[in-house]
Amino acid sequence: MDEQSDFAIGVDISGTNCTFGVVEKNGTVADRSAFRVNHEAGIDVFISSLLNAVELHCAGLSENPRGIGVLLPGYLSQNCTIPYLVADIPMLEGVHLHRILHTRFGVPVALDMDRNGLCLAEYKFRYIGTVDRLMYVIIGTGVGAGLVVNGEICRVTNDCIGELGHLNFERDGVKCVCGNRGCVATIVSRKGIGRIARRLNVGSVRAKVPDGKLMCGLAPDILSRAAAQGDRDAMRVFQEFGRSLGAALVIYANIFSPDLIVVGGGLSGASEFFLNEAENYLNTHWFERNNRKIPVRKTGFGEYAGVIGAASLVM
Repeated sequence: MDEQSDFAIGVDISGTNCTFGVVEKNGTVADRSAFRVNHEAGIDVFISSLLNAVELHCAGLSENPRGIGVLLPGYLSQNCTIPYLVADIPMLEGVHLHRILHTRFGVPVALDMDRNGLCLAEYKFRYIGTVDRLMYVIIGTGVGAGLVVNGEICRVTNDCIGELGHLNFERDGVKCVCGNRGCVATIVSRKGIGRIARRLNVGSVRAKVPDGKLMCGLAPDILSRAAAQGDRDAMRVFQEFGRSLGAALVIYANIFSPDLIVVGGGLSGASEFFLNEAENYLNTHWFERNNRKIPVRKTGFGEYAGVIGAASLVM
């Protein structure tokens, strides 16, 4: 490992894309690329594409990288070296990914769950020295959460803090993808926003797009555009969504007592319409509310969060 190197390679693997970035020691992404995951082509094609992409990024550096960090949307075994439960990309299960990368490039390699790396990046590059316990909550298709305590990833079960998106939120709620009903992820998610809208009897909203045309529906991007354009129904939906997120954060805070909660994921782009509501709900209802408040902030990394999170594992 070149501890003096100013760069690390971050690899963010999802069920749709595999994204790469050269990340500087201050968290800046110097170069980025991606390829689409072809599930039908099989694991050999995927590994070949992965190695070629990493090699291309390494070739552009003037020195060896500090290491290669990889984030995956699932669990790992054998000291975080082998993916073993990756629902979005099952062909990776059982693959000795750590060994393959280390053998090919001869630098330190670190693999971890996506939520852990995202949380660690926020701590290392934005909040180190200001908080001891930082929680990162991902909201998008589902809900996930990571926790860093005094600079270390907290590992309670399956190398993370558990499946917080699948805590029971509504006893008789809608069926979740996990098979249970009323999970947090059925409400605090992309589909959950539509469910909230229907509960509020909001049938559809309209939003103008840059070319002047109208978009109609209850998809999060339409609701976000409509809210930005002053649509009261859209803002009402996001306010209720914020309260639902806040209620989930109350549960998380009562268990883990973080100093700060950072929210990321696909829905964080609309956070200006719901994050204050979530923070207010959290700090009105959690157990220690009379002694201290927990700030809730949007991630500052945007579309680069994944590769920065991956690189943070070896920086």
